[in-house]
Amino acid sequence: MIVDGGHNDDNSRALTGGDTNSSNSEEFVKRIRVSGLGRCPKALAYDVLAGDDRVSKASSNPRLFDGHYHEWDIKRRLVDSGVRFLAGLKRAAVVKVPLWGDVHVTGGSRKIDGIVTVGGGLEYPEGYYILNVKSMSSGYFWKFVKAGYRIAFPDYFAQLQGELNAESGEFGVMDAGDTTVITLYKQLHHHEAYFYHGEPAFSMPNSSLVVAKNKESGELRWEVIEKDEAYFEGLKRRWELAYSAVKSGGLPDRLHDDKENYECARCPWSGDCWSTGLVEVVEPEVLSEQIVDASEAFSVGKFFSTIGERLMEDSKSMLERSIEGKVKVGPLTLTTYKTSHTYYNHKELERMLTPEQLEMVSTRVERLVTRKDVNTSREELIQMVNKMVKGGGLLALTGGE
Repeated sequence: MIVDGGHNDDNSRALTGGDTNSSNSEEFVKRIRVSGLGRCPKALAYDVLAGDDRVSKASSNPRLFDGHYHEWDIKRRLVDSGVRFLAGLKRAAVVKVPLWGDVHVTGGSRKIDGIVTVGGGLEYPEGYYILNVKSMSSGYFWKFVKAGYRIAFPDYFAQLQGELNAESGEFGVMDAGDTTVITLYKQLHHHEAYFYHGEPAFSMPNSSLVVAKNKESGELRWEVIEKDEAYFEGLKRRWELAYSAVKSGGLPDRLHDDKENYECARCPWSGDCWSTGLVEVVEPEVLSEQIVDASEAFSVGKFFSTIGERLMEDSKSMLERSIEGKVKVGPLTLTTYKTSHTYYNHKELERMLTPEQLEMVSTRVERLVTRKDVNTSREELIQMVNKMVKGGGLLALTGGE
């Protein structure tokens, strides 16, 4: 039997009762954000069809102040270096991003980090840019430096292409809803170019200046990203197909084929999504007696191993010796010896080695894994133990003692 959780109607009926509801597709569109264009549409569809809000809750960052401070610090340093701001210090730049037909992104604030111009003779390349600033830990920072923005941060790259391919942009006002350090920005207000009150819009740049900050060292690195219309067309097609699936009462296809990828690993719907993935279920007519006996023995063993591990852990501190040697205590022989392990600083390796060199020294091991879950009541366990005692199973395990 084949169970297809990627896009068949059985899965959607479990969430929606099988009724095609146009309000679901409308809600789906409302929840699409520029910052989420590179993510899996199926996770968002789960939220809509199940009437839940797991995705937005999971993506909320408890360290907003930390990120907002570093963003302000990067902009302050750009101002000091001579970069001219048109928006991002006092004014907010809001973009209108197309999806398909007359549908546009309406979710989120749609405010970008800023609009800047860089003159000649500065440490940054001359041009007119959408500004994109990011603060990151040392490991991610060096990943950005070596691999580039598109490879290191595909989600952010997709967001940036949405901004670069926006139909238009207009000015708004930065407020406390945009940053938790709004008071610090007042120090930079006079560095922003003045516009007449009646000028509501700006022309869209074709390039973005991405400036990354190493939060541990304070170092800045930059990269210029060009507008990629073909890439953005692919993003739009992905979300249009997802919209069509939701409108028909189903779920979009998964974005990833590998459950171990970074997005699935942190997705709040991963268990639901992959538990109904494309699998072949073998249904034997009758389970053999050996399998039944083995499953019961495993359940009993799991029960006793939990108790045994707790007993051993509680007594371990009393049995540990501080000097080398061997000693016999009752039925137990204690042996203490010295050992050493060599550990490697993977952050430093990522910084020192190129992606090709890292690939050469990396080893990927694939193995077949069977998960065994025990869900047995105490009464059932007692019955199983009695059965094993009567059958001689426990005597066989203990060597007849």
